Amino acid sequence: MSQFVTKNESWKTSLIKDRLTKPDCINVSLFDGVPRTIGQAEQLAKMNIDFTHVIEIHVEDQIIVDRMSGRRVHPKSGRNYHIDFNPPDKEGVDNETGDPLIQREDDKPETVLKRLHVYHEQTKPLTDFYINLSNAGDLKFFTIDGSKSVESVFQQISIQL
Repeated sequence: MSQFVTKNESWKTSLIKDRLTKPDCINVSLFDGVPRTIGQAEQLAKMNIDFTHVIEIHVEDQIIVDRMSGRRVHPKSGRNYHIDFNPPDKEGVDNETGDPLIQREDDKPETVLKRLHVYHEQTKPLTDFYINLSNAGDLKFFTIDGSKSVESVFQQISIQL
């Protein structure tokens, strides 16, 4: 499946290639959220940027919506809370200042659902792209259950590497 590569995608992949020439990236580099489309992946492949491992951290959509829509922020300081995992001492109020907390627009359920729709349409196809590369060569592709604790996810990744 090939998609049209926009100038923006080409620009992004050029930045990546430039960054990879820096001394601290020569032997090991970690990409987080890149590539996001088949077009970007194909551009990276054309530039001979080969991955040794691809990790898909899978989380069900509803869990993502719950996690993101539970975030609350103190606008002046940027302090973050979560209504379930890191609640403020008093609901809706910053612990340090007593100021009201807000829910950012991009954390509202309807916005998260729109972002997930884009993910499923544009990024999720990369799973098959990298599974196929994994079956054909030295690339190691694996999926991790991202609904677990941070420690558990880290342990699962460490075992695979």
